[in-house]
Amino acid sequence: MLKKIISNMIGNVKVDTILSKDEFILGDTFEGEVFLKGGVREQEVRNIYIYFMRRFRVSRNKTEANPCYSFTIPVNRIIKPGEKHHIPFCFILPIYLPVTFSKREVWVKTDVEIPHSLDPTDKDYVILNMSSYEETLLSIMKDRLGFRHVYINHYGRAQKPYLYSGHVLTPLYEGRDYPVIKSYYYDVEDAFSEKYRNVSIMIGNCREQLDLYFKLHFKSDKTLYKRVFDELSEVDQKVVHLGLDFNKIENHDWIEERIRTLLEQEDKPYYMVNDR
Repeated sequence: MLKKIISNMIGNVKVDTILSKDEFILGDTFEGEVFLKGGVREQEVRNIYIYFMRRFRVSRNKTEANPCYSFTIPVNRIIKPGEKHHIPFCFILPIYLPVTFSKREVWVKTDVEIPHSLDPTDKDYVILNMSSYEETLLSIMKDRLGFRHVYINHYGRAQKPYLYSGHVLTPLYEGRDYPVIKSYYYDVEDAFSEKYRNVSIMIGNCREQLDLYFKLHFKSDKTLYKRVFDELSEVDQKVVHLGLDFNKIENHDWIEERIRTLLEQEDKPYYMVNDR
C-alpha cells in the first residue's frame, strides 16, 4: 500500500513522491510513484532524481549530508496547467547502501529538473535493513567461525589513500560509483584468537559477484612501543580480497570454507615477522 508521501511545489508544478513503504531490505526492490500536477501555466520537466542521503563525519565535530545513491527518471515533457501526470518507478537497492541503526538515519530526497527553478529540499526518512547476503555473512562469521560482531562503519567520501600499482584496495576505491564504504567490524574469539586482534569486512560494488575485502589485524609479540608503532603505521594489517559467486551464496558450507581457508592461510605481514 502506497503511504510515504513527499510533497512540494517546484517551479510551477506540484510534485508528490509516494513510496510503497518506509522499510526496505538492501538487494530488494524500491518502488513508488511521482505525481506531477500543473499549475497556472505550462512548465517543462526534464528529469526526476531520487537520492538516498546520509550524514557522514568529515571532522571530529562536523558532519555533512551526502548522497549514497541516485536514480534518474527521464521525463522530458511539458506539463500543462492543471494536467496530472504520474510516473511509477522501481529499481533494485544496491547492497552497498548504508544500513540504518541507532540514530544513523537515511532519507530519500526528490529533485525535479525544471529550468530556472530552485532545487527542492524535500526528504523522507526510510529504514534500510541488511541484504540477505549480509545476513548470511554475519551469521557465518558469528555462529560458524566464532567471531563477535561489534559494529558497522560507513565511510562517506573516503579520501583515496596512496595505493601502489596492484594494491588490493584499488578496485574498491577507484571502481566504486558511490561515496560510501561499508565495513563490518568483528572481535576475534575461539579458534582465531591467537592469530588476529580483529577483522573488518568491507563490501565492494557487488555487480557480478559479492566482493569482500577482509582487513586482517594481526596480533603481535613485540614490545608495547613496537606494537603501537605497528598499529599507527598499519604494518600489522593486511587487506585480502574474496569474491563469492552469487549463484553459490545459499551454500553456507561453501562460504564458510572459503572464509575459513582465507583466515587460516594468510600469514603476518613481512614487517611483523622481520624487525625493522
